[in-house]
Amino acid sequence: MKIFFCASEMVPFAKTGGLADVAGALPLALEELGHEIVITLPRYKMITDAKFKIKRVKEGVSLTTAGKNIKVYLIENEQYFNRDTLYGDKAGDFKDNLERFSFFCARSLELLKEIQFKPAIAHVHDWQAALIPVFLRRSTKVIVFTKVLEAYFTIHNLAYQGLFPKEEFSKLNLDWSLFDINGFDSMAR
Repeated sequence: MKIFFCASEMVPFAKTGGLADVAGALPLALEELGHEIVITLPRYKMITDAKFKIKRVKEGVSLTTAGKNIKVYLIENEQYFNRDTLYGDKAGDFKDNLERFSFFCARSLELLKEIQFKPAIAHVHDWQAALIPVFLRRSTKVIVFTKVLEAYFTIHNLAYQGLFPKEEFSKLNLDWSLFDINGFDSMAR
């Protein structure tokens, strides 16, 4: 089975907590069971060519591997990911985290289409990748290239929810009808 993983951190590349451990270990276990895995991860400043065998495959995308043959695509964006830390600094969360991770989600889906990887399952991790299932089903900008995709969302730490002011919803390029009591409104600050 083809499985797509999308996570904002993954051992051995970037880690702040348990999310990285699971995102690093679960694909390896699934590969051992015979599944074909593709992973997308932001290319943070600490993910260097000197530490990992990384090659540029196209503008804004690099490739490395994990396990025996798991392809790990690193989504690049100097403005969003070339920082010393993943999510924030001493002053708090980065103010542009919504844009950073919505870009990451949208670019990850575009990449799947570009590399012609048609997974049966998308497994997304924590709020940073949570827009993947929404984009797959509701975005007017993301082209859905397969109809058999099942999406699974794992929450690793409920304390980190990616809450943003209602005024920033328009940055997602989603229909405002999703911002109601049964959707994103229930998660807004």
